[in-house]
Amino acid sequence: MASFVVSSLALTSATGIQNNALNAGDVLSVTVTMSEAAFVTGTPQLGLNIGGTIYQADYASGSGTTELVFTYTIQPTQNDVNGISIPTDSISLNGGTILDGLSNPATLTHSAVGNNASFTVDNEAPTVSSVAITSATGIQGTVLNAGDVVSVTVTMDSATTVTGTPQLGLNIGGTVYQADYASGSGTTELVFNYTILATQND
Repeated sequence: MASFVVSSLALTSATGIQNNALNAGDVLSVTVTMSEAAFVTGTPQLGLNIGGTIYQADYASGSGTTELVFTYTIQPTQNDVNGISIPTDSISLNGGTILDGLSNPATLTHSAVGNNASFTVDNEAPTVSSVAITSATGIQGTVLNAGDVVSVTVTMDSATTVTGTPQLGLNIGGTVYQADYASGSGTTELVFNYTILATQND
């Protein structure tokens, strides 16, 4: 009788992933391919190495096929710049079973899966590296007039995704006015624009 074993393991997909990075709430899927159709009861688990700590992914689907899917939801405190990996022999039955069509239990030993750079984890908030007034439309010499648009570039320490319309305060003649976010989402350079008013002097 042929052995009923684990043929391969792979990190296969993730909901919410952006630029190969997972954030809190994103769901990672791992596919365990068996040598023949596997029938699962209960909730077997699969260990994942995320930033040097082992977390358990739960069996989710695939009973009756050769591909068993385990899922794990990323937590806010987790980070892994090298990519998630899978330790040797990380599958546990957790009170369940993995059987073949003749009710023979699976041999669950397997090799380790190394760090996968396509599935990193980044829950560290980006920080501002620098802020600079970078351009202005309509400027004459060094003087801005009503209707001219000044652009300010905020450089972040990592690629930053922007939603909505964040604002940036500008001190013009002793009064703070708000420049609106204009572009740069997904990069390290976020641009804010402000249109000079006729009543302003500085």
